[in-house]
Amino acid sequence: CSYSPNEVLVGPLGIDYNYLYECVFSDAEFVFYALISIWIVTLMSLLANTASNYFSPTLASICDKLNLSYDIAGVTFLALGNGAPDFFSLIASFSGGVDVLVGVGALLGGGVFVCTVVVGLVAAFCPCDVSKAVFLRDISFHIWAVFCVISIAIVQKINVAIAVSFVVFYCIYVIIVTSASLLKSFRKKTKSKRTTEAGDIALNTFNSN
Repeated sequence: CSYSPNEVLVGPLGIDYNYLYECVFSDAEFVFYALISIWIVTLMSLLANTASNYFSPTLASICDKLNLSYDIAGVTFLALGNGAPDFFSLIASFSGGVDVLVGVGALLGGGVFVCTVVVGLVAAFCPCDVSKAVFLRDISFHIWAVFCVISIAIVQKINVAIAVSFVVFYCIYVIIVTSASLLKSFRKKTKSKRTTEAGDIALNTFNSN
């Protein structure tokens, strides 16, 4: 086998998939693809099990303890937990000498996977009602973020100001979501208070008669 190992291309568990493909299964590509498919399904199952048994209950507990709505938790804790692996993998790929297009392609490809496969499977197996206004708000921000990335790809130039503007854009999104959630909670409490007061007035009127 003429393949020379490259530490940059070694997987998180120390698995050199290129070495396996080039040397170990060079004459049995079908076996390699079958094993890789099984390995991918196994990793996704472990990830789903971890999220279901640990991440989601922990996030729900944090929301209950801090009295946060799930909208705010979704754009903060959940977004950070979902984006942290992408962030560190991109930093590792860029600092390790890997082509920038590989990291950017992985990031955008992950976004397409979430917006298509994940959304489709969730809609098929766990149907739920989604607020039209909330959906339009989130998808509008997502489209604008993708448009900004496409603009940078066309111009092929980015500076510190543009990079900071991306962070500011996310902060604005969080502020809008938080404000909408707090306003909704305030209106709900006000309505509940008015209903209680109306009931007390009606009860006092009935007792006085």
